[in-house]
Amino acid sequence: MILHDDYLWIGTCGDGISKVNTVTGEQTSIKTTNGLSSNCVLSLSVGPSGRIFVGTSNGYSVIGEPMQPGGQAMTPLRPVSLEDDEMSMLPATVELLPNYPNPFNPTTTVPFTLHETGHVRITVYNAVGQDVQILANQVVTAGQHQVTFNASGLSSGMYIVQIVHESGQMHTRPVMLVK
Repeated sequence: MILHDDYLWIGTCGDGISKVNTVTGEQTSIKTTNGLSSNCVLSLSVGPSGRIFVGTSNGYSVIGEPMQPGGQAMTPLRPVSLEDDEMSMLPATVELLPNYPNPFNPTTTVPFTLHETGHVRITVYNAVGQDVQILANQVVTAGQHQVTFNASGLSSGMYIVQIVHESGQMHTRPVMLVK
């Protein structure tokens, strides 16, 4: 969620972005039909030129060329790459973001971000600490990524997803399989 000029920009996972005018209360929805790269928004930020940068589960989008005063006349979204000068804002650390859906049956998406390119291992453990599935074990570029956990052969319960980056950073997150 960010506040820019008189607008509150709220990112959701499933409904895209809600843009609310803090003065009038008028609300606008921005979804993939408007050019958003995914309706699952993971991050929002304002660049130096006033553009709104949107990190989604399917890449990045940008709103505005730049934003006009008051956030009016929004220009179409366009995909941007990490080479764009304002997109040099990579994550500062390795992050394992909340999976969606959660609880899930039988698959869930596990998003993660990397501050630098490196070898990543993402492992799923059961409640007693046994590894049940390796989701990734490879070199991954810096930026935002996602893997899919397919638990169709597993029983209902709590599982732990762990990411380990070659830099030594490690994060875990619980996920719930409900059949």
